[in-house]
Amino acid sequence: MRTGGFAIHRRKFTSHTGGNRANFPPPPAPPAMPSALRLIPHEDLEVRRLRAEVAAAEDAVLTLEEEKAALDRQLLAYNERFRRELGALMEELLNLRRRRREREFAAGRATAAERAEAEDDYRQLHEDRQQPDQLRPLTDEEQHELKKLFRAGAVLCHPDKVAPEFQAEAALRFQELKEAQMRNDLPRVRTLVAALVQGDFGARGDDTISEADVLLATLSRLQAKRASLAQEIAALRATPVCQAISGVMDWPAYFGDLRQRLELQITEETLHAGA
Repeated sequence: MRTGGFAIHRRKFTSHTGGNRANFPPPPAPPAMPSALRLIPHEDLEVRRLRAEVAAAEDAVLTLEEEKAALDRQLLAYNERFRRELGALMEELLNLRRRRREREFAAGRATAAERAEAEDDYRQLHEDRQQPDQLRPLTDEEQHELKKLFRAGAVLCHPDKVAPEFQAEAALRFQELKEAQMRNDLPRVRTLVAALVQGDFGARGDDTISEADVLLATLSRLQAKRASLAQEIAALRATPVCQAISGVMDWPAYFGDLRQRLELQITEETLHAGA
């Protein structure tokens, strides 16, 4: 058929039952709703939210534990250097003070408690000087490896990440991991993390408790742990030793000044003993 110079093609559709009646194809099905727009059960949304909060709390706790471990190592490094460089002078000074307290106690000018305190100070320092250094020297690359391994191991054995029946064992392994990290004992940390990778504390699998309840309990423990760690870090930073060494830039000069002070106090105690 032609209309105004244009040809129009008429297609004839035949029904499945025969005849000449037109049989048009059915309209296409509507596109599927994108997954992001589908309705999600309320409990699933709650579980997702709790999982995210638990993950953030775990990261915050690990960060605080690393900060506390760094402070512990800093104080340990200071104590060990003090013992190496000034331990002999400090022991001599405390021995002079101990003898002076004994004389004063004999003369009735010092109490028994004061004499005992001077004796304890001398004895504790003397015993401490007999102990070997605990802190291992590490290169920058080894320090980076230590930090990376500690995080990996902490994720595997943190008591808040395992089933209740495994928490006691996890606490022991986590404590051992922290102590090895504090001493910069990289070989020991490697061994501990390798053992954790090989082992399995078991996932939480109590069917009688919903995942949301487990996550809520875990979040509560992590929040309490976070608050406790923050208090411990604040207490460490408030100690006289930590405050004294926090701003030290020139360690040789710092220990040189301490040496001069100790030598002066020894001279004063010697003169006092001879008076």
